[in-house]
Amino acid sequence: MDDYSVYAQYYDLDHGSLDADLVMIEQYAALCGSPILELACGTGRALLPLARQGYQVTGVDISPNMLAIARRKIETDGLADKVTLVKQDMRRLALDGRFNLAFVAAELFHAPASL
Repeated sequence: MDDYSVYAQYYDLDHGSLDADLVMIEQYAALCGSPILELACGTGRALLPLARQGYQVTGVDISPNMLAIARRKIETDGLADKVTLVKQDMRRLALDGRFNLAFVAAELFHAPASL
């Protein structure tokens, strides 16, 4: 069980309305273009707006529960052709391809100390 297995179901209640960082991320995306990599993507708070704008986005997260929630949102929004989700530990990242932009949203650094 990962540290987010229980918390994932509450993540959007706690962080879903945070959007102060999205403008900056969207501005970088406009400068850099696709493909874009988000590390610790969680439930998709930052990557979904980018995908809605037409960017190709890969989201990496260690939590299968967070990714499951993100996947449901992606399917509901019809964005499966824009988003790739990968379950990996970003400390040992192994991805094919290159990215024009990579980012970590601000809330990551509140992660449990056990990670």
